[in-house]
Order: sequence, then structure tokens, then C-alpha cells
Amino acid sequence: MLLSCSPPFDWTGELKHRLRASANGWKRGRGEGGRKIAAGTPPEARPERRGYWLRWVSLGCLSFFDWLTGLKHRLCAASIGWESLEGRRKMAAARGGGNGNLSRGPPFAPQPLGEQSVAQLSTPFDWTSGLKYRLRSTAIGQKEKERAGGRKMAVASSGLRRCWRPGAALHRAAHTKRAEPLRAEDLAERLRARRSEEEKRETRPDPARRRLRELAALSERLQRVHPNVLAKALRRGAVYQDEEIVVINKPYGLPVHGGPGVKNSVADVLPILAKMLENLKAQPLQLCHRLDKETTGLMVLARSEEAAEKIRLLFKTRQVEKVYWAISVGVPDPTEGIVEIPIMEKQVQSHQPHYKMTLAPNYRLAPEDGKVLKMRKNRHAESAVTRFRVLGSSSACSLLELQPITGVKHQIRVHLAYGLGCPVLGDHKYSHWSKLAPQKLPEITLKRLKLAQSKARHVPLHLHALRLSLPLRQRVDLFCKPPPFFQKTLEKLELDIADK
Repeated sequence: MLLSCSPPFDWTGELKHRLRASANGWKRGRGEGGRKIAAGTPPEARPERRGYWLRWVSLGCLSFFDWLTGLKHRLCAASIGWESLEGRRKMAAARGGGNGNLSRGPPFAPQPLGEQSVAQLSTPFDWTSGLKYRLRSTAIGQKEKERAGGRKMAVASSGLRRCWRPGAALHRAAHTKRAEPLRAEDLAERLRARRSEEEKRETRPDPARRRLRELAALSERLQRVHPNVLAKALRRGAVYQDEEIVVINKPYGLPVHGGPGVKNSVADVLPILAKMLENLKAQPLQLCHRLDKETTGLMVLARSEEAAEKIRLLFKTRQVEKVYWAISVGVPDPTEGIVEIPIMEKQVQSHQPHYKMTLAPNYRLAPEDGKVLKMRKNRHAESAVTRFRVLGSSSACSLLELQPITGVKHQIRVHLAYGLGCPVLGDHKYSHWSKLAPQKLPEITLKRLKLAQSKARHVPLHLHALRLSLPLRQRVDLFCKPPPFFQKTLEKLELDIADK
């Protein structure tokens, strides 16, 4: 009888509530809102007593299911008590308690059924309680998901089959969070919050890094701006102009000639610059000499082709006096002298083959006795002469005054790097021979510049064309002060230039 009644216990609760609701509804609908029917009312005027028999059936079923519920709880309590008693008996027997009788502990009520019968009857009721807890935990998890994301998700039937213990599903629903995909708005909000936190942390931004970023941004802007904008900037930076020449202050990062990947150069804006300086019918300006892309300072332009040929001849015959300033890594020994070593272009064999200018000396030292031996001159080498003088030294760096007598490509940089062993600060190309890598700076230099070695690749080339003297109708002496980043580096390295 009891075994046959065990299946209904999983749906008895819902049926009980439905029957109770039907009975209450019948009570509310009785007699037109609860009013008693007056005596003598004709039958046709009396309301129909619908569901009169349903009330008694519902009440009887409710009583029956209440009895079944009570029986279920009694059987569950009996099974729990029997398992507890059996465990105690086994523990007592293991400790040597004889036949396993318990001497202490709470008395156990006499069992109306045998042990085997109780175990068989308690099994159907256990899974009904588990189902109740599983459904409750699923509802809790569903509410949490709806609060978090505003989305309603259907409960999968497979989720009900996974957890049979009453507390397991409830614990998992309360403490487990499934990873939900991020939306683009949430990701952007997180990035903005992280960026604002980083900005708050940097209460005192490093001025050296800020200047490096500004120089890099300036080089990029020079390549993106319209030629007219670039020509206006060069016109504002004009140092000198007359009937024959125009001298400009070339900014950092602007190449003189075009090439692969170069959108704007000095040569490209010469026609526009001529019209801005004179009139719309003016001839394009002409280049007279060249400067490296990273070199700043004075640059001579001619208004006509005849004037350009005249200026070029003056440079070729070494009649133009040029003075450069450079900050070198290290102090040259001796502090004043002349470097006269030919220069040639050579391919560097490495994991990344490239071309560099290098020294092609005419003499070498004998390894046996150290005598100076004359070598055969390389036909591709060009004569190069540079006069140098140390103006000051500090923080493992020095300020040099350089006067190139000849005009070979990269002459000053090669003579300082390979001839004197003191490369220009920021000259990453000639700081190494067999590789292309950032310049290695001394610790004291990095400390003064407030930089890390990993950021040394952003240090700009510190080479500036300071003075120029042209023997025209009358000698023209021109001067252009170093750019702001050059002067800031001098201050950081404590290189005093007040009396220079």
C-alpha cells in the first residue's frame, strides 16, 4: 500500500494548493457575493449552486494528502534515525564495545517497521525533497541573472538532472557566476576608467618623456600637414633673405629630399615658399646644400639657378665657414684637434643587411711593433676633415663645437662615433656597427635625463647647425640658436653654455 502511494508525493503539494484555491473560490462565489437567499424566493430566481459537491471532494482530498504528507515526514525521520543508530553501533563495535550495543546516547524510539522496510520506504521521499530544493535553487539563480543582465533565460532540463542533493544546487546557485560576454559599451567604460586611474597616478609626469613624445608627434605632423602649412612654418622660421639667398631654420624630423615613405620635404615646398616670400610669379627656390633629417639649424636656399650655382661652388671650394654644436656621449681625448680620415659607404653584413658610412683610413698600426704603416687608398673613399673642440663636459657627456672643412655625407656623425669613440647623443645608427639598435647610455646620463634604457630609442639626435659665414658681396654671418629640446638637454646634463 505504502509503496504504491510513494509516486504521488512529488505532485501532491501543487495539487493540494489547487484544491484549496478551488474551495476558497467556491466559498467566495456562494450565494452572489456571500449574501443569504431570502425565504420564499422562487426556484428560477435562485442562483445555481455550481460545484457544491466539489467542495466536499476537495476537503476530503485535502485531508487525505495532509495525512500522506505527515506519513512522509514520519518515514523520513525514521530513516534518518535508523541511519544514525546504525552508524553508532558500527563505531562502538569498531572500538571494541562487544556486540555493538550503545551504552550512551539518546534513546531511539521503537521502530514500527523493519530496517529493510524503512530503507525501502524512505527512498521515494528523498528525491521529492531534492527536486523541491533544485527547483528553488534554479529560481534563485534565474532571479540573480535577471537582476544582473536584464535577460531572462530558460531553465535547462539538464540542469535539473545534475544535482540530486538538496543543498548542492542551492550552494552552487548562490556562489557560482557564469562568465557573460562583454558588450562594447562596457569594455569602453572599463578602458576609460583605467585610463583615468593611470592619469591620477601620474601626478608629476616626466618632462623628458613628454618632450620626446612632442618631438615624435612633431615629426609625424610634418609628414601629414598640407604643403602650404609647411611652407608657412618655414617662412616664419626664416633667418635671413636678400636678392640672392634665403636662409631658413630647418626643424627637426623634416627631410631635405623626398624618398620612399616621405610625403613632405623641403624640396617639395620650395615653389610654394618662393611665392609666399615674393609673389605668385616668383621662381622656385633652389637647394644649395643638404642637412640630415634629424639635424636642425641653418640651411641656405637660392632664389635663382645662377645664385644656387654660385653658393654650391663656395661650399665645394671650402669657402663657407660652418659651425655645429653637438652633444656627444663621452669626452673626446684629446679635447681639441682635427679628425682627417676618409669616409666611404659600405654594406653591413648582419641579420638585417643595411648600408652605413664608415672610415676608410690611409694608415694603420703594425701589430708587431706598433709602427704606422701606409695603406692603399680606397677609390670609393672621400676625403673628410673635421675640426672639434670640447666646450664642456658633465654627466658622461660633452658639448662639442664642430667645424666640418669638407662636406661628406654623415661626416660629423661618423668621425665622432668611429674616429673619436664619442657618438652624438641620440645617434642610434652609428652607435653600433653590426646591428641596428638603440644607443646604450651611461647610468649617470640616464639618471640626469630621467629616462630608462628601454626608452633611450626615443632620444633625438642632438646635432645643430649653429653658425654660417658666406663670402658674398659682403660677408654674411648668420646665427641660429639651438631648438628647445637641445637646450633642455643641456640643462639636464648641467652643461653650462652661458659664456659660449
